[in-house]
Amino acid sequence: SKDFSKALDDRVCIQRYRLTADAMYHLCDLLRGSLGASQNTNFALSVPDKVSTALAILASGSFQRFAAQTTGVGQSTASRVLGQFLEALIPHTPDYITFPTDPSTQGQTMRDFLEIANIPQVLGAVDGTYVNIKKPAQDSHTFVNRHRTYAMNMMVVSSARLEFTDVLARFPGSSHDSSVWSQSALLRRFRRGEFTPGWLLGDHSYPLQPWLLTPLAHPEGDAELQYNHAHKRTRSVVERAVSLLKMRWQCLHASGGTLQYSPEKVNRIFVACCVLHNISHFAWVMCITHPSEVPQVLSHKSSIWGTKLGDVGDLLCPHLCV
Repeated sequence: SKDFSKALDDRVCIQRYRLTADAMYHLCDLLRGSLGASQNTNFALSVPDKVSTALAILASGSFQRFAAQTTGVGQSTASRVLGQFLEALIPHTPDYITFPTDPSTQGQTMRDFLEIANIPQVLGAVDGTYVNIKKPAQDSHTFVNRHRTYAMNMMVVSSARLEFTDVLARFPGSSHDSSVWSQSALLRRFRRGEFTPGWLLGDHSYPLQPWLLTPLAHPEGDAELQYNHAHKRTRSVVERAVSLLKMRWQCLHASGGTLQYSPEKVNRIFVACCVLHNISHFAWVMCITHPSEVPQVLSHKSSIWGTKLGDVGDLLCPHLCV
């Protein structure tokens, strides 16, 4: 097997695994306690091998077969390693996907959104996205979405910096976005007044609520037209974040086919990819900028999408830019 820590540089790591070498080192250290090789087996993969195998599966879009060619392990081993990787990573989700709660973080989040189109007190943009799955063995009709495919309907909330701050992954494809939102823990927290003042932006699929602003269905006059335009521009960050997520982790993209796992495992894969998206997104910016420049680079007015990125950025753009 191939150990990335011995041979691969940033360019190879990003191309194969969507993370810089430093981010992969971080991931290995984070998961070492859970992924450490068992002493009861004659052949055991190292933690770096397990991490690189799982990342190759998630990044490739062609699942275990392509990943086996990349990492040098068999398909059955790769499948087993993916399960171990998910079990190890999912408990760390709260460390990487967090909704802004303290005044300082909320204030910075609101300022980031304000710079886009001057809508105040925005704490996030919410949307739903489908992830295709194989036909489930039970209640398969509930998984058929409006595109007539079997899918899960995942709810995500994005910051203006294209990082996910809330993820809900457990509803079948027939569920409407508004229904998913109505059963979310985040809505319950808004109702309890945890985020006052502040609101989310959602599209027409969501109900207008004190903590959720939606577009006007029939705008009249310049002021209402300007509001809808500003709303669309600001809310578009969540669409960009989802596009970026699915381009980084091709297993989630429709072009990659259908995830051949149970709905429960697909949900775990989606959450893991969102965690990795946040790690990857931050690591990418860190690898092309000086640390002191990161807040400016991530701001809307000097967006990373319009920055001259250099060699690493040129490599990343075909995979990551929306």
